[in-house]
Amino acid sequence: MISLNTITKDTLNSESEKHPIREGNFKNDYLLTDIVVGESVKLSLVSDQFDTYLELIDQETGEIIAENDDIGSLLNSELNFTPEAGINYLVRVTSYDSQETGDYTLIVGKPDLDIDLDITSFIAPSTGVLGETIEVSWIVKNQGTDATIVNWYDSVYISDDEIVDDSDLLFAYVENGGEDFTSLAGGESISSSFNLRLLNDAEPGDNRYLLLVADTESVLPETDKTNNTLAVPIALTAPDIDLTISNVSVPTELIANETVDASWTVTNEGTDTTNSEWYDYVYLSDDEILDNSDTYINGLWTQNRESTPLDNGESYTVTNSFDLPDAEPGDEPDGMASQRYLLFVANRWNYQYETNQENNTVAIPIVISPPDVDLTITTDLEALTGESGDRISLNWTVANQGTQSTNVNSWSDLVYLSPDQTIDDSDIYLGGFAANSNIGGVPLAAGENYDRSFFPILPDAESGQYYLLFNANGDSSQAETNEDNNIVAVPLTLGIM
Repeated sequence: MISLNTITKDTLNSESEKHPIREGNFKNDYLLTDIVVGESVKLSLVSDQFDTYLELIDQETGEIIAENDDIGSLLNSELNFTPEAGINYLVRVTSYDSQETGDYTLIVGKPDLDIDLDITSFIAPSTGVLGETIEVSWIVKNQGTDATIVNWYDSVYISDDEIVDDSDLLFAYVENGGEDFTSLAGGESISSSFNLRLLNDAEPGDNRYLLLVADTESVLPETDKTNNTLAVPIALTAPDIDLTISNVSVPTELIANETVDASWTVTNEGTDTTNSEWYDYVYLSDDEILDNSDTYINGLWTQNRESTPLDNGESYTVTNSFDLPDAEPGDEPDGMASQRYLLFVANRWNYQYETNQENNTVAIPIVISPPDVDLTITTDLEALTGESGDRISLNWTVANQGTQSTNVNSWSDLVYLSPDQTIDDSDIYLGGFAANSNIGGVPLAAGENYDRSFFPILPDAESGQYYLLFNANGDSSQAETNEDNNIVAVPLTLGIM
């Protein structure tokens, strides 16, 4: 039982009751007393030992009235509700993940505590360059007479003014005092410092501000929140960095699923030296424009190279191999080839600030053809009969009647029970079987084949005429020149036991 405006410190452990819904989770329930109908109540659950989950329960019905996992970026929980007449409220403490345990603090309402965090000092450079790191430090003092009851987080933002709002950009999120910190007594102070990277997302300008916010998520019940923010002016400048990509070398006539060797050069054409690491990416695209519809193929992080940072005019050349994914047939005759593009992108995700990002992508037109692989499926089974619940014996053979070997690591052969000879959503899936190097069949050279056996139990279905559909390469993992011969149908008369 807990009452309004109180603090409860407790432990969630294996001796706690099992949660009735969240499988594998433990719970502690508290009957909430001394609340007033129509007056809002705030519940806060804080722990540095597990990811908290807070629920408000109707004691009579067991219904979950409200629930919360995280407060903003924290793994703590918070609920606000207005009590209604005729409901007895249970506050349920549990964890987000199963089997999580640990100590926690449950705060109900606003306890009668004199806690007041005040930022007494915030030191930062007056200038900074986007992409570089500056050191900032600050002091937070508890001007109240009571000690803090839980840890909190301080945040640093970049802003156009001295007021915190949604337009500000978060630069840092720091746990005050670290893991060993327990509480800050009344009248005491705590010092913090942080190496702050000036993110490229910020806009350069002379009249910017760094905003420090103490107890960002308001987990502490403070008597005064007006002194939790302090602003210091900073002028942000942008480095003159311009990464370009050139000298791309890659074959332009390719086979789906094959390994491709490529190389490209990245040059800094700006006047300043790069001050961040970045990714170079390769995509497969339908056009020359980089967007979310493109297929990621390969990525390289510059931190793993000795060639960065890049001074003015310096460059590095990358030589790399990657597997080309399958491609949808294009507009060529018989759908035998696909006109696509390989996009080579420098500084993907813009980790390095640039004055010009319009020259970071080079598109190379390519033609992708499927390998001359043609998987066929056959079976010596003829018309079958059976009843629901019977176990039946099935077998089939998959052969490659193309002129080239398969070139993927695996594919799946699938078996269905169907009212017709076409695979669709009305069919009953009976089983799938991987063809890979461990089981056999991969790679499957031209003219080779493999055999499979399967002993399924006929499902509970209406009696009547059905078909067993055997589908080679049913997941289409292996590109083929012809997929019209990947299915064979065997009639089955099904009875009911």
